[in-house]
Amino acid sequence: MYDAHGLGVYGYVHAILADRAEAEDVVQDVFLRALARSRGWLGLRNPAGYLYRAARNEALSRLRKRTVRTRAAAELTYAAEVLTPIESSLESAEEAARVNSALLALPVEQREVVVLKVYQNMTFKDIARITGASQNTVASRYRYALAKLKEILEAEEAVFHEPN
Repeated sequence: MYDAHGLGVYGYVHAILADRAEAEDVVQDVFLRALARSRGWLGLRNPAGYLYRAARNEALSRLRKRTVRTRAAAELTYAAEVLTPIESSLESAEEAARVNSALLALPVEQREVVVLKVYQNMTFKDIARITGASQNTVASRYRYALAKLKEILEAEEAVFHEPN
């Protein structure tokens, strides 16, 4: 189960928490709880959905417990870690940093939908199950998030190309 879903759950939780160590703790806790309740897995129609939902609940719980100062420090760490580009070219690294920064500017509800849709290739139906929101709400959050990302990235581009 971990081999199939561990990395995806980690990426999702990391996007919510913006903290590598805390995301690892959440993933470990979720999979340990799942292992302890392994007999109940036989009746589940969507074990991956259960894992993502459990991870989301735990991540949001931890997020609520943070102080503002701790959250800001974690987001800076996230900015340096999460979307480290696989490509080695400077242009792609800069682009990944820009997208990462724009993602951090989104509300958590929109950020999690983008991460699940784009990086985990989930459907709106799957995301709705995980987040507990309706499919229409999930689709709206995705649409608003993409519009906001576009706005942020275009504003950065305009500032970058302004003559001195």
